[in-house]
Amino acid sequence: MSTKALKKYLNDPLYKNSFFIMLTSISNAGFGFFFWLIAARFYSTADIGLASAIISAMGLISMLSLSGFDISLVRFLPEREDKKEPINSCCLTISLRRA
Repeated sequence: MSTKALKKYLNDPLYKNSFFIMLTSISNAGFGFFFWLIAARFYSTADIGLASAIISAMGLISMLSLSGFDISLVRFLPEREDKKEPINSCCLTISLRRA
């Protein structure tokens, strides 16, 4: 890809935001890799396995507790006149499920 084409893409907000999202994902993966590499040097394999399982379980519970409301808001919120109502309904439903 030439620099001219790259500049064209970076001037478009859609492509620029996509590049930032990709960069964030790559940097998070890299930092996570080095975190676990350093942690493995200082802690036992049992401790690392337990920590990894707890983090994975927290991520799963968090994802399931959202019940798809995050994606639904992105899909349906722009079409709504009153944007406060679906946001408040989703937050209330999620809060009640966690209680």
